[in-house]
Amino acid sequence: MSKEVSYYDQLLQNLDDQVEWSPQRSQMVRIRLQKSIQKTNMISKLQRVYILSISSVLAALFLFVMAGQISGQLNLAGTGDHSGRNSKFIEGVHYQMETINGQKTAVLTNEGIENTVYPTDANETIKTIAGEPEIHLSISKQGREKVFETQAIYTTATLGEHIYIDSQRHNEPVDKRIEMLMPHTKYPSSSQSTYEMKISGHRAVMQEEKTGIGKTDLYVVTENYIYHIYSAGMSKKDSRIDPQELITLANLLQFEKE
Repeated sequence: MSKEVSYYDQLLQNLDDQVEWSPQRSQMVRIRLQKSIQKTNMISKLQRVYILSISSVLAALFLFVMAGQISGQLNLAGTGDHSGRNSKFIEGVHYQMETINGQKTAVLTNEGIENTVYPTDANETIKTIAGEPEIHLSISKQGREKVFETQAIYTTATLGEHIYIDSQRHNEPVDKRIEMLMPHTKYPSSSQSTYEMKISGHRAVMQEEKTGIGKTDLYVVTENYIYHIYSAGMSKKDSRIDPQELITLANLLQFEKE
């Protein structure tokens, strides 16, 4: 006999001692009480099974949803098509792996060069640029994801001076990146002028040194990449360039090809 039955049986015994009724009626009440307890126990067991079943279903559903989200993220990240447009570089189509100086290096094909954001005819607009740029592709891995980053080098009319455009993949909000490039609100730099502008509809930041060689850096921030545009030469005096030329070149970038 279960503990519940024993407990209620004791209560019934106490009641039986206090109330005068026939033995038949007392036995009938005891049987009904036992059946009621058995029914209650069965309902309790079914409730426990039901709760466990519901918990298992909810846990499985949670894992299924999470697995779907992770799988979706891996699929989006692993394709190489970061912006959902044309950023994927396919080996054998956009680049070939070649051994240069003993190292495996990705070399862009003509189709690959056309797949980048960099204009090959910038010299037609900016007269201080001489000829077509050198465009390089670098491939790195972040987990399962292949990250493609490119660089363009434009030769200028000044001997030894070049304009560089470096791309860097990012996955943070544009506002946050811009905030990082802007001067500190309480402690701005006294040796650098910084101001924001628009480049082909994208937010950008220009940083100009007030002292020294007057180096200029232009950063264009898109949803997927940061483009750093600057000049460098063989000597310090060759490193200065008209900031307007950097702005003009930045506006020629074909961001729709990201």
